This record gives sequence, C-alpha cells and structure tokens, in this order.
Amino acid sequence: MNVCMLSPEYPPYVVGGLGAHVAHLAPALAEKGVHVHVVTPRLNGGQAEETAGNLQVSRLNGGGLPEDFLERTTVINDYLYGRAAAIVGTQPGPWLLHAHDWLAGEAAIRLERDYNLPLLATIHATEYGRNQGIHTELQRQVHQQEYQLTAAAGAVIACSHFMANQIAGVFGVPASKLEVIANGVDVAHLLDTAYDRESFRRAYAQEDENIVLHVGRLVAEKGIYVTLDAMPLLLEVMPNVKLIVVGSGPALQDARSKALGQPWSNKVIFTGFVTDEVRNRLYQVADVAIFPSIYEPFGIVALEAMAVGLPVVASNAGGLAEVVDREETGVVVEAGSPDALAWGIAHVLAQSALSQCRAERAYAKATTEFTWDRIATQTRRVYERLLAG
Repeated sequence: MNVCMLSPEYPPYVVGGLGAHVAHLAPALAEKGVHVHVVTPRLNGGQAEETAGNLQVSRLNGGGLPEDFLERTTVINDYLYGRAAAIVGTQPGPWLLHAHDWLAGEAAIRLERDYNLPLLATIHATEYGRNQGIHTELQRQVHQQEYQLTAAAGAVIACSHFMANQIAGVFGVPASKLEVIANGVDVAHLLDTAYDRESFRRAYAQEDENIVLHVGRLVAEKGIYVTLDAMPLLLEVMPNVKLIVVGSGPALQDARSKALGQPWSNKVIFTGFVTDEVRNRLYQVADVAIFPSIYEPFGIVALEAMAVGLPVVASNAGGLAEVVDREETGVVVEAGSPDALAWGIAHVLAQSALSQCRAERAYAKATTEFTWDRIATQTRRVYERLLAG
C-alpha cells in the first residue's frame, strides 16, 4: 500500500492542529506497513529528503514565495504537484493520494485527474466555520477551493461528528463519502519528569497562586478574548490565580495590549510560542486548563491536558463537546460566555477532589480512545476501501 500524503505542514514546520495530526499519523501508518511519502513545503528547515523505514518525507524549497496569500498557496501547490508527480509517476504502485485541507488541494486535484488515482481528503476546519459564514472575497475563494477538494475526493475524513455535519451541510458531501476519525494524543511525548517541578512552577506563579492555563493558537475563534473578559469576574471570587496564555497567532499582540491596560495585568503572562517541552511542563504544573473556543473542529490541546491528568474547562463549541464529557471528564460551559467560563474555572479550583476524579476519568478516556495506533488502523481501512474501488 503506497500513500502520497500532501500536507501544508510537517515538522519542523507546524502551525496548528493540522501539522500535529500529520506528524503523528504518518509514522503511525508506516508502523502498520503502509508506505507513506509525505510531500510538504520546506518553510522552517528540515532535510529536503528523509527516509525512516516505510516513511519518506520530501520537503520542497519554499523560498521566494509571493506575499499574497492565495498566490503563495498556488506556488506551493505547484511545488507539491511537481514532486508528487515524480513519485506516483515513476515508483511502483498502486498509489493513493491523501490531502490535508485545501492548502494542498490544488495539487491533489491535479494529481487525481492526471494520474487517475483515488483521492482521500481530511478536512481539519472550514472557512465557513472559522468565520461563522462567508463575508469577504478572500473567504469566498478559500471556501470555493475547499468545496472543489471535497467534490474531487472519493472519501472525506472529518475529525468529529460536528465537523462531518458541517462538511455535509456546507459542501453538500453525501454521507456515503464521509468518515469520522478523531485526532489523537501521544501520551509518552507529553510526560516529562526530568526537571525541578517547583523551580519551574515558581518562574510563572507564586506558591499560593493557582495556575489557569490557556493553550492554543491565538486567534479569536479559540476564545482568547472570552478568557480575558472572564478574568475580572474570576478574580472577584478567586483572587489568587495566575493566567498563563501559551501560544502565538494573529491575536497575540492585541490580546497583550488589552490585558496590559487592566488593573489585573500582573495576573496574566503571555508566553508566546514555547517549545513542546515547556508546554508539556506547564500542563503538569497547572491547576486547570481552559479551552473556551467559539469554533472548534476537535480540540487536540484539550485532549493533551486530559492525557496528563489536568482538570479541564471547555466550551461546548463543535468537536470539544465530543472530547470533553460534561461533568464526567471535565466542566463544559457555554461558548462565548465570560461569566460561564469564570464560573467553570472557580468550580474546578474550589472542588479539588471532584475535579481530580473527573481528571482521572479524562485520562482513561484520552489514553484508550484517542491513541494514534487506533487512528492509524481506522485510516488504513479507508485506504483499503478506496484502493479496492
């Protein structure tokens, strides 16, 4: 079984959940005997060509790209097409194409057409969902490319039932083409004991402060402004808290500026981008992790917190409601409500024994239902069906 996997992100270039997903899925499939050749732009270093057993990676030079977003995407897809065509056109098959999101869609559609190959698309998010509709010309063009990819694909994977319903409704994809396969978590990668826990924690908070951890890409739909609006409400009932905001993104500077002008500005730290090692240690020293997304296809970061036994507060947006079970594995609050978020955080901190029980159930769920081995098995079955025609 030979799979040419087209992805806009792959380590060391990882922006969000898509990159993390492909980084774990590709080697997990390779371990199951699937020959996976990842073709991706080379935007943050890494070897141009890399082979490890059944996994091959081709990183294409991304230098000299246009500034315009859509033009840049088209140029990258030309690169992806050229390398992938050399692979599927010269190496023994049969080959299957697996495209991750519209950012690799142009190349995937051309390859499917030119080489008559089965095409699988994984849709990680939609422009319609991110923006609660299509409002601008740029959004319309992205939306059109997403539609074209789902139409050309023989099967479409969604990471949650929420996303499957959205894909069906927005793009008219029939249920017969849709597969729901969740994202996963690598527990071994998250655990870290080789550090001085107390010294590390003191770098972020006083001993009597409870650490509230907000992890994720800083964009409006991930709820950063909901978090900031919840802070004064939380501090009224829980004055000894320290908010640690981990991650980078377009909203980082604006969120920093908003917090800086508040009387509680000393109660929040924006770390910006951190290494996986630092993020994982923050998971282990925090008292609660919050995920107040307004739009969320799945919620990998919530799953990571669950996998280290950290109590979570999550909104009921999209796929988060399928990851965090209300009152069973975490506290679920109304999306977009600072009042609800503040209440949820205070509840977790005040009810430590109950919160720990939920965290233990969450750990069991994360480490049994969301393993990459299980996800790779489910994905391989889709490959088999597509290759069988």
